[in-house]
Amino acid sequence: MHKSHNHGPIAVIDVETTGLFPARNDRIVEIAVVVLQYDGSIEREFVTLVNPARDIGPSSIHGLKSEDILNAPHFADIASQLIHNLHGSVAIAGHNIRFDKQFLESEFSRIDCPLSQCFSICTMRLAGGGNLAQCCGNHGIPLGNESHSALADVRATAQLLASLLPEHPDTIRELNALEPIQWPTVAHSGKPPLTRSESQCMLLEPPGYLQRLLFRMSESDFPIASEGATMAYTALLERVLEDRRVDDTEGDALVEMATNWGLSVDQTRLAHRDFLNKLAIAALADGV
Repeated sequence: MHKSHNHGPIAVIDVETTGLFPARNDRIVEIAVVVLQYDGSIEREFVTLVNPARDIGPSSIHGLKSEDILNAPHFADIASQLIHNLHGSVAIAGHNIRFDKQFLESEFSRIDCPLSQCFSICTMRLAGGGNLAQCCGNHGIPLGNESHSALADVRATAQLLASLLPEHPDTIRELNALEPIQWPTVAHSGKPPLTRSESQCMLLEPPGYLQRLLFRMSESDFPIASEGATMAYTALLERVLEDRRVDDTEGDALVEMATNWGLSVDQTRLAHRDFLNKLAIAALADGV
């Protein structure tokens, strides 16, 4: 392969999204990066789920459910870590890179850090067309059973790129003449990335007090509690949440009180919903 001692690596990117149109408020729900040299050797990888601050779109495509991204960082939380992993790359690449690039540009614009122009390589174009599975199949690259998982797709795309580049010496010459991309400077939030497997492990942790509360109450046939009992429970909830957290002892107390005071599942759900609505009204009242 034609190589230069001065060339930098290529950042292969794949995103899973809520939909197809960032201009219509579609967002990234997962992003993965593989940084590799022209010979296919991988320097580093990065992957995280992203909380899109909206519904997650068609789960049938990306395989994610709403609960999978509940604990995921927002894009602003991981932008600095993403740039750290992209640092030094002279180009970005992807299968239909225009799609991934438009979502990257949209997300960075949302946090007031617009991306500069950069050289991009599309493996779909280099391969002469076809989706990722077809192109990988044509080049003997296993895609695995997790298609439309960002990490699986970006790894396959990286292998495909390494396989295709030797057939395109003009592209290699262009790459050898490039300087590293000037990525924007973003403040580090300190919130860690979250992978699919890590999210699944978190979902398997012992249930929180709300889950225990509703499960325990659903097992019993309590009479409908009085309005006074519901008000007393709401007042207790307000006191518990003064410090914005519910520890184990407080959670146990809420479960016990709701049970002792005869709140039904529906009454408890309504109490929590009304409490949240009042918080939202108070938060919006000053217009900030």
